[in-house]
Amino acid sequence: MSWTRISVTDFGDAADKLAEFLTRTKRADTPVPNVGNTGNGVVFGASSAIDSVDEVWTLVCTLGGGNGVATFSVTGSVSGAQAVATAGVPYHNGFCSFTIVGGTVDFTTGTPDDFTFNIAAATQNWELQRGLRSDERLASIQPGSVSDPGAGNTGNGTLTGVLTITGVVAETWTITATTTGPTATFSVVGSVSGGHAAATSATPYDNGFVSFTISDGGVAYIIGDDFTFDTERTVDTVISDAANVGDGTVGSMVGIASDQRAGPEIITLTATSATNFDVDGSLSGDFGSDATVGITYNNGEFELLITAGGTPFEVGDKFYFETRPFEYILKGIGGGSDEIFVGYREETNGSTYYNWQLQGFTGYLSANDFDAQPGHEFGIYSIQTDGNFDILIIENARRFICIPIIGSTYAQIYLGWILPVATPSQWDYPLFKGGDSNSNTTLISSTAGTHTAWWKVPTSGDIYNNASWDGNSDIWPYDTSSIYKTEEGLLALIPVTVINQIVSERAVYGESEGCFYVDGDGGAITISDSVIFNSEFFFIVQDVFRVGTDNLMALRLE
Repeated sequence: MSWTRISVTDFGDAADKLAEFLTRTKRADTPVPNVGNTGNGVVFGASSAIDSVDEVWTLVCTLGGGNGVATFSVTGSVSGAQAVATAGVPYHNGFCSFTIVGGTVDFTTGTPDDFTFNIAAATQNWELQRGLRSDERLASIQPGSVSDPGAGNTGNGTLTGVLTITGVVAETWTITATTTGPTATFSVVGSVSGGHAAATSATPYDNGFVSFTISDGGVAYIIGDDFTFDTERTVDTVISDAANVGDGTVGSMVGIASDQRAGPEIITLTATSATNFDVDGSLSGDFGSDATVGITYNNGEFELLITAGGTPFEVGDKFYFETRPFEYILKGIGGGSDEIFVGYREETNGSTYYNWQLQGFTGYLSANDFDAQPGHEFGIYSIQTDGNFDILIIENARRFICIPIIGSTYAQIYLGWILPVATPSQWDYPLFKGGDSNSNTTLISSTAGTHTAWWKVPTSGDIYNNASWDGNSDIWPYDTSSIYKTEEGLLALIPVTVINQIVSERAVYGESEGCFYVDGDGGAITISDSVIFNSEFFFIVQDVFRVGTDNLMALRLE
């Protein structure tokens, strides 16, 4: 279990940093107090960072006292001295994170109280299944190897123009005639992705994984005639058509946006003169503006520069590349043998909204697109921005919570398992996904009722109930107009619980792990406060932009 806070440059960088933190291979052990310590406080929640190295960290008291007073020097055996830590305040320095908690006896500096912990290689809580980074929005489409006609083919036509579309996996393709004659029908099978829609000779073919054209020859095809070829992916490369006359290039490419609902697509640049190129997408069609040689082209989705070579371009010269959204699919190990599949993917128009689609899956198929993974369902999103902000991450092997802190707005992400009421034999996959909107086009500035944290409204979250997404799940305590206190008058932390309120289906599913409803107590507790409760630390977040004291949640810093 661990937590950290990371500064990012935009929603894409946040996606990359979250995945890097979750899949890091080094972790911190439990901090050990010196046996001679006077203060009886502890250090908990020690965590490694993305760039951590194997080393020993030593925390030494430099000012005595309790929470909010005592300070500690922080020194890594490799990283050296870092910023000072204060008891009672969550600490992170880019190499490690932890919280020093004062006890009933103050820390002292006489014989300085100190703690040590190690960061070393450890088992990952989360394993990366697929990671298409935000800085790889533009990827190559790779020509397949030259198609190999079967040695016994009767038909003498050819298969040409092979290009991979998504290129997520390398595989061998087998194209086999299932009918005879001109305009013959061919089965299309990938060694990894399996069977696809049939192809017809003399008709351009595109199945979302690969495109090609089978031509008819002078001798008709017969059943069993076949072609084979291999495909693979390279990154950030533009493919020049083999028939190009001009020897210029395409460079300075920048992926600005890639709308998930449009999906990955092939972009084709076709010369209409020596200095002008038409720009077309396999899904978007004509982008409506042409690219001019020597002038930077920007259509809001991508930017590039076509540069002339020694031989001028001729009409019909072409270049190809692919655009795609960034996306991540991860697997949590749970208790060690569990497989908890979740993911997030870019949702943006490149100008007004910059969001993530949040997903939970029931498995992972490497050959399938994000939207075709088992258990995929649209509907939950995290609303973010293209500017600088921080992300707070709290994770264990069952679930992770990410809070993008965007100015005074707190976006929300919960992906993974809850703590179910049912036993594992009754419910072995208690998967929950929570965000802060059910619309992929919500703006970060929106104050609509649908722009609300998952722990306040049911439309921003959903539970996977054995065979399908519930669609009727709700959150308790949903009536946050009440103030919950103990008999002693202390504020009570109420676990945020997933329930079903449909009369015919009423049920309590379980608690969201580490998330608690807390009343603001008339302003005594506010956002970003670090609250100590029963010797544990909690970070207070608000319901997106809402600042009322009945719009707060306490996240346990693990």
